[in-house]
Amino acid sequence: MKLTLQLILLAGAARAACVEVPSDKITVGDLLDRVPQLLALPREVPVGFAPLPGTERVISGRELVLIAGRNGLILQDLPDVCVVRALHSIGPGEMQAALAGALGIPDAEIEVLEFSSQPLPPGRLEFQRASLNQPPPNARYSCTTARN
Repeated sequence: MKLTLQLILLAGAARAACVEVPSDKITVGDLLDRVPQLLALPREVPVGFAPLPGTERVISGRELVLIAGRNGLILQDLPDVCVVRALHSIGPGEMQAALAGALGIPDAEIEVLEFSSQPLPPGRLEFQRASLNQPPPNARYSCTTARN
């Protein structure tokens, strides 16, 4: 029991030690808090692609030494850095606004009853009208019919 709890706490601590990046690309600027030796490089120098949301990527110190060298900075013995995508949870209001925007009917009544609580990367939640489910042709109600 104690071992299981210790492993859970260790996993949480490891996740907290990761750098959160706001986009799908990692730049030197994202890593400066963990690797201040890179401060001599421009913040926008690309390091690589960020991991998929919900996963981690470890950028090795050796990889960072090579990136620094390609950009004219000679360094040695840099630490490995864990990187994750920044995520946030959405609320019913944000979901309702995104659906209303996709529907394009200003006076439409939309009630969000349930949706996934899966966190999303930063950005504006959007749907396209073509991707919304359409009622079957013989449905009692359609998108343009009000409640009876």
